[in-house]
Amino acid sequence: MKLDATYNEALLAAEAFKLRLRVVDRTKSTQTLLIEIDVDLAVHIYINTKKAKLNMALVWQRSRIFGIDREGGLLHVHPFDAPETHQQTSQQFEIHEFLSLSMQYLEQSQIL
Repeated sequence: MKLDATYNEALLAAEAFKLRLRVVDRTKSTQTLLIEIDVDLAVHIYINTKKAKLNMALVWQRSRIFGIDREGGLLHVHPFDAPETHQQTSQQFEIHEFLSLSMQYLEQSQIL
């Protein structure tokens, strides 16, 4: 897990949906990215290379409505219907896949 690789993956995903990628913060071992979908609607991506952590969240009006966290190699999902809960999973999510699922949900829910 490397910062530049994560940035490039996020950039390709954002470009595929014609969205803007913004770097919010970057240190030697961490990076926070935002794929802006609409006003008050974005995918938040946080990576920490020292802790092998990759967190992605679909955030609407400052609240997570979907997410997946990888901490220490263990994955859990914050599902659309109950984003405050944790559900263990073994499914790996790439940034493009996460963004694609998020966009599908937003369209089906008529948020977009």
